[in-house]
Amino acid sequence: MRIRVVSRLGFGCLSDSGGSYARTKENPGSSLFANPPAWLVTQLGVYRTNPAQHLKPLCAAVAAVVLEDGARGDEVREEVERELERQEA
Repeated sequence: MRIRVVSRLGFGCLSDSGGSYARTKENPGSSLFANPPAWLVTQLGVYRTNPAQHLKPLCAAVAAVVLEDGARGDEVREEVERELERQEA
């Protein structure tokens, strides 16, 4: 069964009970942050050790999941930065 998960930013993707994610036309990715898989928790920990150095790899990892192309990290960067700011608030 697939359910649509959308954060308050409208940043959403589809998730099934197995934890896989599929892209929607809205801003992809924040549902990852709302209910992060283990790999994202680890990646966020690495990011927090040196945000300037690890933002690009974090965006690439998110893009690899939600856009199925890690080279498209720039396309999710703005939304990733918003989610990071929201988490820090």
